[in-house]
Amino acid sequence: MKKTMKKMVALLCCLALVTVAFAGCAGTKPANEPEATPAAGDESAAPSGEVETITLRIGAGHTPESGQWIKVIEDFFMPEIDARLEGTGYEIEWVTAWGGSVAKLGEVLEAIETGLLDIGYIVYVFEPSKLMLQGMTYRMPFQSGDPLLVAEASAYMYDKYPEFKEDFNKYNQSCLAVSVSDPYNMYANFDVKSYTDLEGVKVGAAGANLSWIENTGAVPVQTNLNECFTCLQTGVYDATIQPTGACYKLQVHTEAPYLLEAHFGVQSFGAISMNNDTLAGLPEEVKSVIEEVSVEYQTKEAEYILQRYEEDKAGMEAEGTTIYTLPQEERVKWAAMLPNVVGDLCDELTELGYPAKDIISDYYGFLQENGYEMIRDWELN
Repeated sequence: MKKTMKKMVALLCCLALVTVAFAGCAGTKPANEPEATPAAGDESAAPSGEVETITLRIGAGHTPESGQWIKVIEDFFMPEIDARLEGTGYEIEWVTAWGGSVAKLGEVLEAIETGLLDIGYIVYVFEPSKLMLQGMTYRMPFQSGDPLLVAEASAYMYDKYPEFKEDFNKYNQSCLAVSVSDPYNMYANFDVKSYTDLEGVKVGAAGANLSWIENTGAVPVQTNLNECFTCLQTGVYDATIQPTGACYKLQVHTEAPYLLEAHFGVQSFGAISMNNDTLAGLPEEVKSVIEEVSVEYQTKEAEYILQRYEEDKAGMEAEGTTIYTLPQEERVKWAAMLPNVVGDLCDELTELGYPAKDIISDYYGFLQENGYEMIRDWELN
């Protein structure tokens, strides 16, 4: 019996040893052994597929309906950036704040500076003290009415004179792209065909462009696009100087059904600007894509403005608007009776330390080289 028990114990020990040995040969990896890294080019090695989401808050005082410059941001700028980031491992979650929901007109520059917005669209005319240089065309009435030409001239000036972009850096941000307005004209609730019709009339405009009605006898009223319809409806003013496309979308022509196509000019209107801290914190791939698309936005926006101008005029006319195009000789008379507003602009910019005479002369020179005819020889000191 004892011999039998000894044999059974010996047999069990042998079986245990064989089991351990077999397990050791099975290739089981110890817990502390690292995973093998697949060799480059190994088709069995699938990418992780992880995408980093970057949240960017973008806003403006206007909406895509009231500002064509915002519509092109929404229809081109943002989706084009999204498309080009596909496959890079990054994507953007856009948080939009249009129509002054975060920063109203005149507040966007500060909102970007403080980081309340990462990206914003700044309208120069509502930042007259901080961005006077950038909004200089608002003090240059009857300049070119060609959106593409004004866009090219603006880009040329920003490239040649570093002061245009340096001013943004004073407020902790970088100018990504500049854009233009559609042509400015006058809308009235009475038949207007000349500056001689404005005696005693209350005329609403954004601010700097109120200089376009000096010496006409008109009563200037500062306003903005967002309140234009209501102000006309309630009699705050009887005429307004505004960009055409925005007026059509906001139904301004229904309260002011007389359009004087005075051709005050297309304006270097505003800029897409980005907080410097946000920009510096972006991955290089993302930063490059944003910068590339920003350059293209400038042309896309001007092309859209040009396309929409005639379409919007036709739409207003079909809805009962009376359109009168101011003859060239009347435009010359209007410009001649104004004070030397461009000379005053030059003096003010010079006092602020800018090479104003060179800048203004170069701007007009670029326009003239590309077909624009000066309507008045403004005196620059």
